[in-house]
Amino acid sequence: MKRNNLNRFLFLLLVLGWAWYEMTPLQDKPGRLLDRFTSESTNKVVVTEIAETAQTNFLAQSESEKNEYGALMSAVVESGVALSDHFDYKFSGKKTTEEMNNLIMQKLQRDSSGQIQFGLDLQGGSSFLVEMQMNSTNKVEQEGALSQAVEVLRRRVDDEFSGVVEPDIRPMGEDKVMIQLPGLSAANQAKARQLVTQAAFLEFGLVHTNSMALIANGVTPPGYKKYTETRTDAQGIERTEELLVETQNQYGLKGEQIVNASPSRDPLTSNALILFSFNSEGGVAMGSLSGANVGRQMAIILDGQLMSAPV
Repeated sequence: MKRNNLNRFLFLLLVLGWAWYEMTPLQDKPGRLLDRFTSESTNKVVVTEIAETAQTNFLAQSESEKNEYGALMSAVVESGVALSDHFDYKFSGKKTTEEMNNLIMQKLQRDSSGQIQFGLDLQGGSSFLVEMQMNSTNKVEQEGALSQAVEVLRRRVDDEFSGVVEPDIRPMGEDKVMIQLPGLSAANQAKARQLVTQAAFLEFGLVHTNSMALIANGVTPPGYKKYTETRTDAQGIERTEELLVETQNQYGLKGEQIVNASPSRDPLTSNALILFSFNSEGGVAMGSLSGANVGRQMAIILDGQLMSAPV
């Protein structure tokens, strides 16, 4: 009788262990992200076609560069589909199609990822876990900041190691970002560490007063650089605009002069805003710049990308 009870107990443990393993994966399994991508969608036909393309791309990757997220993201971009039309996920504020696609993909990846991530010493390369310092306690604002951090890090890695590695960059928990660079050579590992841990580079520059006409004629004056801004207006329409921004402002305004920054929302459009305050040196520079350029656009550039250009 006791032996039968022991056998039943061991069998129960085995079943519970199997169920826990299936519900809470210890590490990522190939196919989990694609499975969740199709199961969570509200339009199986469109999403299944994208998933099939992603599966083909994934199988074509070499073993050292296997990246399910990258394969699926490429398939989404190639399809031109707005994932917000096919997934019932809600995010605050007006966002572009690209921003919504990134947020949805990050949520899918986060929900399908294993809870324990193994280091890349098993396959070669580098792995970094970057922790963010959150000033806000608002969950929606934290998610927005984490999503922005993922995109900033992704751009950095893509710019530096494009064609060299297939990066896997994802949010982990509420305040961390995991960066995996499989197959990265030892010579590039120190560069990668510096790249992902350095603070974001923030710049300010005035937009040329005749920017639209100059761009229309294909002219970029000396001392200016062309940037592209994508935003969503009050009607929810996505708009893209090219602007000529000075490469160096004469007022000495720098990102390093910011002493505090916090996320906010435009009360009219609900677009994301960043409220910041300067130290005394930056305050003087900002006062001089704004006082001498009333009604002129000032571009805010983060890591080489135009974030906004308010008047």
